[in-house]
Amino acid sequence: MQPRTLIATIFISLTLLSPANAATMRCKNGQLAQTGDSTAIVYRNCGRPSARRISGRIRHNALYIFVEKWSYVPRSGKLVKHLEFHDGILKKITQGRRVK
Repeated sequence: MQPRTLIATIFISLTLLSPANAATMRCKNGQLAQTGDSTAIVYRNCGRPSARRISGRIRHNALYIFVEKWSYVPRSGKLVKHLEFHDGILKKITQGRRVK
């Protein structure tokens, strides 16, 4: 196999194996927050969180990562959204309980 063909094959394989879409959350104003966004972008798009908790630092390999968790509580009948940031970057969006 020629080097150019090999590189193209590896690139296509890695592209297919990577996640196709990031987790997203629609904010009250219609803007989106998605994994990979910074805290500043999420704050700009979604506004002030209902709750904000600093979980501290966790050790990942040889580094320490600053972890912060935000929660957005929507109007009645909707699910609470929990956002987890690692070093200021949104890594995970999960759903909580339904608001009554």
